[in-house]
Amino acid sequence: MRISTLLLGILVGCAGSEDSDVAIDGATVYDDNCVVCHGADGDQGTEVNGTAAADLNTAVPGLSDEELAAVITDGEGSMSAVAGVADNELDPLIEFLREKFPE
Repeated sequence: MRISTLLLGILVGCAGSEDSDVAIDGATVYDDNCVVCHGADGDQGTEVNGTAAADLNTAVPGLSDEELAAVITDGEGSMSAVAGVADNELDPLIEFLREKFPE
């Protein structure tokens, strides 16, 4: 009886974890997808198709969240869309960009 009660408690506890969201770290998304061109400090300026990557210290403050999302998902100028950023990673990435590159 005790074992079945314990097993039932474990199963009920696990069932609730399926719907829980795993916290996504925007800094990790940045490191995985952006740092190669923009650098850790946002000012690396790696050339892509003959154009230096934007300095995020000046670019991010001038864009709305919607504009940032569009640049990330659709690309702009010589920057291609960032295929490695999943839909559920976009908001955490933008939040990180706002913290890292404030106005």
